[in-house]
Amino acid sequence: MRAIVLAREAYREYDQRITVLTQEHGKQVYIAKGVKKITSKNSGALEPCSLVDIHTIQGKESKYVTSVHLIEVFFVLRQDMHALLCAQHIAQTMCRVLAVGEKDVRVYALFFGWLSAVNNRSLLLVHCVEYFYISFLEVLGYSLQDIIAFGSAVSKGDTTWYYYSFADGRVYTKEVAPNQERDCVRVSGACIAALQEASLGVSVKISVSVQQELREFLHAALEYYTEKPQSNWSVIEYVVQNE
Repeated sequence: MRAIVLAREAYREYDQRITVLTQEHGKQVYIAKGVKKITSKNSGALEPCSLVDIHTIQGKESKYVTSVHLIEVFFVLRQDMHALLCAQHIAQTMCRVLAVGEKDVRVYALFFGWLSAVNNRSLLLVHCVEYFYISFLEVLGYSLQDIIAFGSAVSKGDTTWYYYSFADGRVYTKEVAPNQERDCVRVSGACIAALQEASLGVSVKISVSVQQELREFLHAALEYYTEKPQSNWSVIEYVVQNE
């Protein structure tokens, strides 16, 4: 069974808990026995963001890895620390958001396609994380198309403040009623324009403040729609500051 490794964490003295994303069964969690031993044959193939062929067996309480073979390590991506950090951030997000056993071939295809595109340099690092999360929300059923479409009506230098409602997906040009504020986020015209460009995978130069605002908007969208706290985006800050 093909799978993308999302995470590995300590389980017992020599064992690890491996979280993977599969096309057939969605997110799965397996126990890999003995992989912390230097003699383990499976350890090297279980690095996060690797594509593997994994075989498992059902135990009394858990599923165990019996063998694993590395298919694609995404070598070019791993040679770029920035790209690798972005990939790992995405993998950690999916660990938090996705439920075990919830099959969705679109999620698997999206992440595999993203890893391949970054590895092949067909998707540039600038905005690549934002591009993924916009697409990820779309696959989960939380479309940002209304605010993305609104981006065509504003300019990159637009400093006007708008208000986007997560509840109804609309963009307001003035503050909404107090009872709706908890479902809204304030966003600048420049950020909306950047959001539209990011949704297309377009690499454009924008200010650091707009980049930060764009990431904060997507962070808020992920937390609102998935109802789960998201990981710290400091790694993304590092990527942007060192581009």
